[in-house]
Amino acid sequence: MKSLLNKSFGIIAFLIAMILANSVSAQGRQPPTQEDLKKFKQKKLDAEFFENAKWFTDYDEALKESAKAKKFILAYFTRSYAG
Repeated sequence: MKSLLNKSFGIIAFLIAMILANSVSAQGRQPPTQEDLKKFKQKKLDAEFFENAKWFTDYDEALKESAKAKKFILAYFTRSYAG
């Protein structure tokens, strides 16, 4: 039982140390600019993954195509590129 408590304490201490280290290192970073976010978005959109299917970035266009093809829309929204 004591061994289990020691292991649990060790795991909890490690997790707390990781959380604290991450929060301290994040404090010195500047948030990305809108230009940085636009470049990051374009880099993601240029990935090979997106070339294998037809993707829409305009919801109304996707809605029209969905109705025409009688298929559902899979939508993924993220705040990283909002602006």
